[in-house]
Amino acid sequence: IHLEEDSGDILVFLTGQEEIESVERLVLDRWQHLAEDAKKNFTVPIYSALPSEQQMQAFKPAPHGFRN
Repeated sequence: IHLEEDSGDILVFLTGQEEIESVERLVLDRWQHLAEDAKKNFTVPIYSALPSEQQMQAFKPAPHGFRN
């Protein structure tokens, strides 16, 4: 999706904290193998066990040139 689609956020719904953390690790690992100019993205996990400050990160816009 990141390499093929226009700019914008990517929202993924998963079932719980363990699955969210597992997919986040997988995504971060895959990004290691991308060209430098394709690495302008970051993950923002959100689940109930996270402190509210961390949950609020999901509602902030991505920095210019980056994808959430």
